[in-house]
Amino acid sequence: MAPIIAVKGKAHASTRAHKAPSLTNENLFNRDFYVCAYCTHKFKFSDLSRDHVIPRSRGGRDIWTNVVTACLDCNHR
Repeated sequence: MAPIIAVKGKAHASTRAHKAPSLTNENLFNRDFYVCAYCTHKFKFSDLSRDHVIPRSRGGRDIWTNVVTACLDCNHR
């Protein structure tokens, strides 16, 4: 299930195609405020990892809507 994000404002048509930021661990951890999606504790960069909601081994893709920030302990459980 994908998260729902609500924002105020209007969508503006653009002549340029919207390009999502690169999916890097740094960008992912920033998006998630360095908080583990499972235990909800805040961690430093070196204690975090990328977790795929639908595992890549089961056809999950490495895209923004399929990844969350997870601490190393939670991701290894």
